[in-house]
Amino acid sequence: MATKTRHNRDWSHELATFEDTNHKTRTFTLSSPGVAQVTRCRIIRSFDTPVAIRTVGARLIFEK
Repeated sequence: MATKTRHNRDWSHELATFEDTNHKTRTFTLSSPGVAQVTRCRIIRSFDTPVAIRTVGARLIFEK
């Protein structure tokens, strides 16, 4: 049986890296839709960023 690994991402680093690239979107697959939505809310509340953040199922999507 495969074990799941837990990623404790540094969201400030992920946002800064995305803001500095020319890519239009970046997608992160999280463990569940609920986790994706809670993470989205926490990022929006914690960081002042021009990046649009949305969820589709368990995916968290950054868009410029």
